[in-house]
Amino acid sequence: MEATSLLAQLHAPLLSLLHVGLSHMTQPIGWVVDVAAGTGEKLPLLRSVFGPDVPIVELDIERAVFATPTRLGVVGDAQALPFRSNSCAAGCCIASLGLFGEPLLALAEMERILRPGGEALVLTSASLWAQTIPWPLDVAQELAHRYIDALDAGAQPLAASSDLAGPLTEQMERANFTPLVRAFWLDRLPKADASVVPELASMRFDCVMAELPLLPWPPLRELLAPQLSSKVLHLCDNLAEEPQIEPCLLGLLAVGRKRR
Repeated sequence: MEATSLLAQLHAPLLSLLHVGLSHMTQPIGWVVDVAAGTGEKLPLLRSVFGPDVPIVELDIERAVFATPTRLGVVGDAQALPFRSNSCAAGCCIASLGLFGEPLLALAEMERILRPGGEALVLTSASLWAQTIPWPLDVAQELAHRYIDALDAGAQPLAASSDLAGPLTEQMERANFTPLVRAFWLDRLPKADASVVPELASMRFDCVMAELPLLPWPPLRELLAPQLSSKVLHLCDNLAEEPQIEPCLLGLLAVGRKRR
């Protein structure tokens, strides 16, 4: 199997989350940097979300990845970004933070080049033992629809529990971001094709279904209680009292705003 094909397969689950993460970012006014861009699997999606008027600058330490003339590529080190301070509207670091020798330095460099109030999206993975709630399919589907309705009505996404989100949250806070970190069970995500931009509604539902087993029940209950019947609430309360501990391959999605 060619290296580029294998890389695309490894990125596929995270691309599903990228759709959702980008939808929660403020539309940037100015240019966007994709740090450690690799061979360009993410570029069609970034262009589809940000639109044709937002320049996307791809950065990678390997010159060979910019063999295609249609890519606006810069060869450089994520830990010493070759851009002016306070010049960039938004930044993405997708499936690469754990590859850097000093991840905190890479985050600090992204913070440096962002304008005050600019946003960074960080997407990474981790293998952890996680507490999960084994929602039956029909209950999970109802909770997913209600959660999406709440988000559409203006509610903020719920953060993952501190045992899952804590390390990435701490890194981003130390780099002067105010982050919100969500956790998703990667094995439960559909595989996305980077060359095809799927319907956002379908992608959001699939991602929330992969997020629900990992969400702490108390804040989710508080958010959804007005939309659920007493029968469903009682059932959920009982199910949440018997969580399971399982090894999970997680996708961690953080969107952080640079503090002013």
